[in-house]
Amino acid sequence: MEEQVKEKGEKLKKVKQFFATHENIRQIVLFTLFSLICFAIEYISFTVLQLCLKSYNEPLDWFLFHYSQSGGGKGAFVAFLVSNILAQAATFVLNRKKTFKATNNVVISGIMFAIVIIAIIILNTYLGGVIGDAASKSMINSGTSAETAEVVSGYAGKLVGSGVAWVLSFLGNKFLVMRNWGGKKKQEDAEVLDVEPNEAQLQTAACDALAESAATEACGSLFSVVMKSAGNNKLDVIKAVRAAIDEDLAKVKDMIDNLPAVIAQGLNKTEAESMARPLTAIGAEIEIV
Repeated sequence: MEEQVKEKGEKLKKVKQFFATHENIRQIVLFTLFSLICFAIEYISFTVLQLCLKSYNEPLDWFLFHYSQSGGGKGAFVAFLVSNILAQAATFVLNRKKTFKATNNVVISGIMFAIVIIAIIILNTYLGGVIGDAASKSMINSGTSAETAEVVSGYAGKLVGSGVAWVLSFLGNKFLVMRNWGGKKKQEDAEVLDVEPNEAQLQTAACDALAESAATEACGSLFSVVMKSAGNNKLDVIKAVRAAIDEDLAKVKDMIDNLPAVIAQGLNKTEAESMARPLTAIGAEIEIV
């Protein structure tokens, strides 16, 4: 049982390390998971509104929007519009900090989001009418009842629109809405790269590393992971170390700024090698002692 727990812990560490060094993949995975929640909000609200507005099926022909009576008319238009607004608002709230870790001004971010959201809602609502009408006419011509055709065509339009909205929403949020236009994040990253440890800090850290090494050698079967150099990918190394030892960002930065440093201690050989491997792969100089 204990071995199974350790094995699961190792797998979890590997997953954390992978996502720490593959930011784009991490964003896509989280965005997709949150999108499932937003889709649930969208489809539930769409269904409720469609049922409530079922009697308001007068044809709508306004601007880009064309909703025939068989496609649900004005009621379907309102259902599409409101459900899209709710889903996209939830997308912004859920993804701003968790997925994209945005540090830009929330007002600027909100303005950019409004631009993206309006474009998505217009396109989504437009596609809903076009696809819904086409699907409804096709089903009615094939002998399906008007009532069934109205329901199925509505969901057909909603499904296609949701797929298009997911793609546009991810790209818009990543490259426009959540972009740090003020340069705050870039400045913080530059500060991390520019800060170099002084000689006294290096000597102190070296002594600490040697002391920890001697202590673990006395135990015989325990090892320490010592980082001698972060290499050329310092930011990636900071992310990987943070994921590996589950410490706060400030402590990890301080550790990497004062190399050599003991990243972890009291590990068995397999654990030490497992921790060292991804750090070495991104250019860090690691020693297991």
